[in-house]
Amino acid sequence: LSCRSDRCGKFGRKIGRWPEESRTESQALGEYGGHRYCRRFDTLPGPDAMLLQRVVPGTPLRQVADLQQRLDAFVALYKGLHRVSSMPEQYPRYESWVQRTAEYMRRQPGYQSLYSHMCAANRLCRLLTARYCHERLLHGDLHHDNILANGDGGYTLIDPKGAIGDPLFDVPRFIRNELEPGRIHTEEHRARLEHILQALAGRLGNAESDLRRGLYLDVCMGECWHVEDNQQI
Repeated sequence: LSCRSDRCGKFGRKIGRWPEESRTESQALGEYGGHRYCRRFDTLPGPDAMLLQRVVPGTPLRQVADLQQRLDAFVALYKGLHRVSSMPEQYPRYESWVQRTAEYMRRQPGYQSLYSHMCAANRLCRLLTARYCHERLLHGDLHHDNILANGDGGYTLIDPKGAIGDPLFDVPRFIRNELEPGRIHTEEHRARLEHILQALAGRLGNAESDLRRGLYLDVCMGECWHVEDNQQI
């Protein structure tokens, strides 16, 4: 709900579907205090309602046509973004997300192939966690529609999930949003994906092979969440 007040100016009231996700989102926004994120003005009674700064004009990064501009915006936001949480025990750990997803798929009949991929993703997560072990407060869902143009010529982040893990794990979701369904097997698309992996590896200091592993992990997670969402509907 879009609102306006003398105290807050333009703001929005957000009511979440899942109380636990609303709690970690609210905590993450409070910890970042407006640093590259929208500000959380207040928390309403109950765990699932917040008063949040409205980002104006609020155009999502998805609508920027030029790939280089999208990469530049992501890198500018990502560098120096992640902080050490003052209450890490209040958030889920990224590797726990992966483990729970693998366990969920184990119990779903008819998805043996996807479960096999999820097991491989779980092993990759353990490998990456051993290699990248900085414990920071992650956004957890850093895709194009959560990166909005602000009035200062830059971008502001919204809708953090809030999780603890290495900043590496906030990169693959952005890359996955660059994949175009239906064109993923074309040579042009593959070349563009290779360019993105190489560009981000060079600018963020991560090994390209590890970004590729993280992308595989994120794609597996996304497919499993589709299964879960359809069953909940």
